[in-house]
Amino acid sequence: VWDLRDPQNGLGQHYRSLVDPQWPVARYRELGHSEATPLQGPEGQGPFKASFFWNGEARTLEDFGRRLDPLYDHHIQATAGTYLDVLPHCFSKGQAVRFLAAAAGVDLKRTIAAGDMEHDLDMLKAAGHAIVPVNALDGLKAALADSTAFFASGREALGLLEGLKRLGLA
Repeated sequence: VWDLRDPQNGLGQHYRSLVDPQWPVARYRELGHSEATPLQGPEGQGPFKASFFWNGEARTLEDFGRRLDPLYDHHIQATAGTYLDVLPHCFSKGQAVRFLAAAAGVDLKRTIAAGDMEHDLDMLKAAGHAIVPVNALDGLKAALADSTAFFASGREALGLLEGLKRLGLA
């Protein structure tokens, strides 16, 4: 979470304070690393994020999860059959939407989120209005098939604008 209006980013600092500063990111990297799930480079890592490449196989994901089972307070985000991110529970995109809405005093029903990949799912479910562009991954579309999400015919930003127009905001 970044508040670009505040050079001190107090909002982001408050969000980060929700995580135990001793969250064992190094241990997650150690346990998660394998031939089928090698670590991404330093640019993919963060103080509260362990990122891996993934071969896209369900069995590999199951094995990965079992290796992390002894640790606490985490969730695994699998994206595009290629990437795995391990983050504290409170650092999902859905939790970020909830946090930002509460911080701004906005009812979640009045929020909008747009996304095109699996790691956007909890954010799209948390927001009052979800916009899914046509280029979204099939897995995300399938997961939202029975929801009230708006499935745009435009790609990327054009899909977002289409959704905002439908909501009367563009």
